[in-house]
Amino acid sequence: MKKNDFLGKRNEFAQEIGFSNLYDYIDHFSLFAGVHTIGNKLWTYELLKQTVGIPGDIYEFGCWKGANLMFLAKVNSLLEPSSSKIIYGFDNFSGLPKPVRKDGDFALSQEGKYCGDELNLRAAIELFGMKSKIKLFVGDALE
Repeated sequence: MKKNDFLGKRNEFAQEIGFSNLYDYIDHFSLFAGVHTIGNKLWTYELLKQTVGIPGDIYEFGCWKGANLMFLAKVNSLLEPSSSKIIYGFDNFSGLPKPVRKDGDFALSQEGKYCGDELNLRAAIELFGMKSKIKLFVGDALE
């Protein structure tokens, strides 16, 4: 894909999800991200570096909106450009399930929160050419 084709598709994607200025923020990520967010990405990167050259795939359970799933796939593509590793993402996209009392008060207040957006995630996977790198499973990973 030519750079201009990608930029056009990227802008179309931003329009489709209702954030016309999305890439003003993404391209200036470190201006807007907090220390915790940057630290989380660096920590994930360091863990991923340790998998270079080790056979096997990567699994993420509860990928929510897909940010970490996409990060894993993109960084793996940079660290191991010819790797056949697959990044598997599992999520129900309907939020957290009903907790039980022994989960505690905080868990009881979180039911239904953290709903992901499967369609946006699939559109991003397509946009960045990650369909062969990411396999998404919708539903309960225990089933």
